[in-house]
Amino acid sequence: GAAAVPSPNGGVALAGQSAVLPASASTLLTSGQQQFASRLAGDTGLSSSVVTAWLLAEESGGAATSRQSSNNNDWLNIGYTDSATYGSSDSVWGSPTAAADATAGWLAGQNTIPGYGTASSGIQSILQTAGQSPAAQIAAIQGSGWSSSGYPDLPSLVAQVG
Repeated sequence: GAAAVPSPNGGVALAGQSAVLPASASTLLTSGQQQFASRLAGDTGLSSSVVTAWLLAEESGGAATSRQSSNNNDWLNIGYTDSATYGSSDSVWGSPTAAADATAGWLAGQNTIPGYGTASSGIQSILQTAGQSPAAQIAAIQGSGWSSSGYPDLPSLVAQVG
């Protein structure tokens, strides 16, 4: 059955829902990334275009193909920090849907990523933009502290994804 995942915006997303991805996702993402993106967008209420672009910003092309072939579905690189890697071999990353559900829970402030702890308040604030415009969601991701680069290319990736 689907487990309820509380979201910071007061709603409850049901783990196990999937969202329709933009058509471009079928050529831009690996099959595992597509399953993960659809499930994460469904779990969180974030725009499927924003989620697709976010995955591309983290992992694309040959790197994504290599990641998929090693059965690692941590498509947003949770635990891969500038200083170390935490929990990357955990079984939670074994399937795209389980990984997406764990990622959704982690974004909501739950301790769903073994060995890594809970998300910072900046990261948890991303889900507060669920249902808002893609621009608001992009701004939240860029300002969350998720990536040391701040994802300067995320707006153009979302435009490319469509």
